[in-house]
Amino acid sequence: MANASPVESLPETRADRWLALQTLISHWYRPLSEGDGVHAVDLDHAEQTLGISLPMAFREWYVQSGNRSDVWCGQDRLLPPNELSLQDDALIFYVENQGVVRWGIPVESLSSEDPPVVVESVDNAAEWHVENDSLSAFAVQRAVFDIKFSPNCRCWANGAGNAAVLNIIAESVPRLGFPSWHWPWPGRTEFFGYRDLIVETNGGVDWIWVSSRTELDFQELERLLLPAGIRWEASSEEWPPGWFSSSSTP
Repeated sequence: MANASPVESLPETRADRWLALQTLISHWYRPLSEGDGVHAVDLDHAEQTLGISLPMAFREWYVQSGNRSDVWCGQDRLLPPNELSLQDDALIFYVENQGVVRWGIPVESLSSEDPPVVVESVDNAAEWHVENDSLSAFAVQRAVFDIKFSPNCRCWANGAGNAAVLNIIAESVPRLGFPSWHWPWPGRTEFFGYRDLIVETNGGVDWIWVSSRTELDFQELERLLLPAGIRWEASSEEWPPGWFSSSSTP
């Protein structure tokens, strides 16, 4: 686990964040290619329909990779331009798979090139919380969050931890350059990892998610966590040795 993650420190410029996103997608999925982005004319049409101007970062994200459903729609859903909507003083662009959580951009911030992203739960309707200070940071963090749902993960696991498990992760694995997230509720979701390993901790409920590109990386982390009482509810070990998903390669 010696190789650092490309997002151990979040790049400071928006251009460098898009490059980091491209690297993540290439590493965990397949590289970006022609057709993976939304056509600018579709974004223009959305602007005309909604009567707004989309932020520059929003257009850059969608034009770069907005059509990559394998990246953005493995669990929740990045909305296509024709499904964007203005609701409760926010531009809604991402929805949870059962519709209980929404992500959006405050209408008052649409004039910003790289505006903040807010999140809301149906349990607290129209009560928005800032998830990221900028849309470009949200896009990169969202990509990391969704990797656990990718069929390309060779090794993965999730299960209940405890305070000792969380402490070992915090002390042994570099924290990635993202803020804590409110989602999944009740919050304190943090991200750790290396180039080939991502560990997500849902501190509110002590739940741990692990995604690894190599069996060795996973085994090294597991060796640290098992004595502390990690209990996997599900893992790739349930599959026969050498198993790979149909869309992945060894």
